[in-house]
Amino acid sequence: MNKTLTAVALTAILAGATVPALAQEGTMSPPRATSEAPLAAPAGETAAPAASATDIRAGALIGADVTNAAGEDVGEVTDLVIGSDNKVSTAIVSVGGFLGVGDKLVAIALADLTVTPDEDGALTVKVAASKDQLKAMPEVVLN
Repeated sequence: MNKTLTAVALTAILAGATVPALAQEGTMSPPRATSEAPLAAPAGETAAPAASATDIRAGALIGADVTNAAGEDVGEVTDLVIGSDNKVSTAIVSVGGFLGVGDKLVAIALADLTVTPDEDGALTVKVAASKDQLKAMPEVVLN
């Protein structure tokens, strides 16, 4: 949906807007030596765990097409909501439009979505609702 339009616009911008880089000689200062230690977790706290092979990046989920059980394209993930427990709880999905026109945003609990990576690394997002059920959901107004 919006992903294709965005890709076309970005390609057009990149193809037509090449700007030469101008170097200035002698204006860069050499890197400073620093005695600061690398960032570490504060005493008494543990560092965040590294991402595992089964973790999904938010950037990979945002923009993913959403399909239903019948295989129909029913929308696109446009945003994610982090709850008060600091966990992603809800996906904001654009439904009912064509190329971003006439669509509306609905909130779908992440537990109601099935997210699986395919063999190309792209994500498949499925919801157990029809197009009409999603269109009938209340619209979310983002602030």
